[in-house]
Amino acid sequence: MAGGFRLEKVLGSRTTNLRAGFGGWHGRRLEKGDLLPLMDSFANPSRLLVPDSLAHVISASPLRLLPCRDWTAFTGAAQSALRESALNVPPQSDRMGYRL
Repeated sequence: MAGGFRLEKVLGSRTTNLRAGFGGWHGRRLEKGDLLPLMDSFANPSRLLVPDSLAHVISASPLRLLPCRDWTAFTGAAQSALRESALNVPPQSDRMGYRL
């Protein structure tokens, strides 16, 4: 939608976090018959289209790695492979975690 949806911001975002049950449209999945209010187009301008000549810049963006308490469960070789390998982040990923 060109202007986006007029939804309440939670933690600075209008997206839904289904696991936590907040944000978006009442913190739940959309259901048949839901009507979402729209924002004016000037409030949320259209996304910039990236020319093919710059696609490699986006596709090669670095990911920040933050070792957690389970980091030591990985072997040294596995830790190195995770830090040094080219990885693909598929569409099933979200702001809570990446599938690699």
